[in-house]
Amino acid sequence: MKIKTCGECEHKVGKVPVPGFVKIWGCGLSDPMWAIPQNSVSETKTTTFKRIPLDCPRPRSEVVRSSKPQNPSAWTFIGYDE
Repeated sequence: MKIKTCGECEHKVGKVPVPGFVKIWGCGLSDPMWAIPQNSVSETKTTTFKRIPLDCPRPRSEVVRSSKPQNPSAWTFIGYDE
């Protein structure tokens, strides 16, 4: 089954540049690493992933690329600690 959000991808890499700020997620397959589509909320320490970008380096057979968010039922939510 194809994945629909970067949150499902095992190649995502999380970084928190400054304590107290939102967590920034990037793509471990890109060089240099680029940020992936996400919405992070520092108050709840959660990140919502809504899609996979059109320039994703993974094969089309593995992912559903989109310029627009997937249906909310497909979104991936990840909590994080600083």
